[in-house]
Amino acid sequence: GIAREMASKFYFFQYLLYAVAVHRFLGETMPGYGWEKNFGGVRYIFLRGVAASRGDAAVFADRPSLALLEDLAAVLGL
Repeated sequence: GIAREMASKFYFFQYLLYAVAVHRFLGETMPGYGWEKNFGGVRYIFLRGVAASRGDAAVFADRPSLALLEDLAAVLGL
């Protein structure tokens, strides 16, 4: 259900945009920043589902690749 909801609300695209912004921000402000070492990934927590679920069933997690973030930044002209 989470993947379907993520797709229907375009959350996949949203988190990729945020990930590009965070990656670029950290690269410009954090000395020694490296994607492999410092970028932990993305988490979406569906609060309504947390109380009803057990464990992490209401949490979506992903770690987009560095290549994907760089390609998206290039497409956006960043």
